[in-house]
Amino acid sequence: MAKTYTEYQKQENKELGVVELVDHPEEMTYCNFITYNLSDQSWLHGKMSINIDQAIKFLESKREWCKNNNNGYLMIDNKINSSGKVYNTWTNYSRPKELTNEQHLKDRESGNDDMPF
Repeated sequence: MAKTYTEYQKQENKELGVVELVDHPEEMTYCNFITYNLSDQSWLHGKMSINIDQAIKFLESKREWCKNNNNGYLMIDNKINSSGKVYNTWTNYSRPKELTNEQHLKDRESGNDDMPF
């Protein structure tokens, strides 16, 4: 059975403003340098505050990963806990690369003229 988030050991990095879940398969990281509060106003969803120094250090630490895995983008998820508070996380999940026709059709030889179509 898979562990729940609360069962992973947490490692805080105050310089980056994050808390990482040790040995989480998706490198789950809580981004504490971002705070987001929902608004009571109908025209405003919420307010986000970012600690600039910590954000820059965090972004620099993920630059190569983003270039190599996500076309240069870093995705941070806004989640809501059971008490309604918004928190932000980053994981190393990236969409699997799409397969080419040749990869889909490995059993077929290219240039085979006896194919009926």
